[in-house]
Amino acid sequence: MTIWLKRARKMCGYTSRQLADMTGYKLNTIQRIEGGSRRFEGEARALICRALSLSPETAPLDFELLLQKVDDLIDQDGEGSFCLSVYVWRNSRRILLDFLHWDDSLEEGIGGRDAPYPEDFETTPLRLRYARKEVEAAIAIYDNPCVGSEFFDSAEQEE
Repeated sequence: MTIWLKRARKMCGYTSRQLADMTGYKLNTIQRIEGGSRRFEGEARALICRALSLSPETAPLDFELLLQKVDDLIDQDGEGSFCLSVYVWRNSRRILLDFLHWDDSLEEGIGGRDAPYPEDFETTPLRLRYARKEVEAAIAIYDNPCVGSEFFDSAEQEE
């Protein structure tokens, strides 16, 4: 199921119809992809991710994977150690993309030409104990219909 795609689209402030127009796909195709009844790979994945200014390599916004990554880093380094939080801003919302092992030289090399992140990504050093809480907060925001409902409600009315 690609429910994360619907969330990402809404966070970017687009309706399904706008995304369809931007990508050249029919509205029902976008809706089928978002509903999980059509595969989301290849050209469709690249076009839709480009329209949303997301990187196909970092999509989907997989919070379970991010939690596992943070837990692995905690097991390796301890929860008092630092990691590097990678994120982008879309429609005034921060979208977590990744957490990386902290290395003083890492920040300089992360934005190379082969980086799997959008060009406008940002990074922030963060203690691992807070990284886990950041992912849990993101899950609550995206999964709890009460949090930020005014944003999601207005986007749904436009569809």
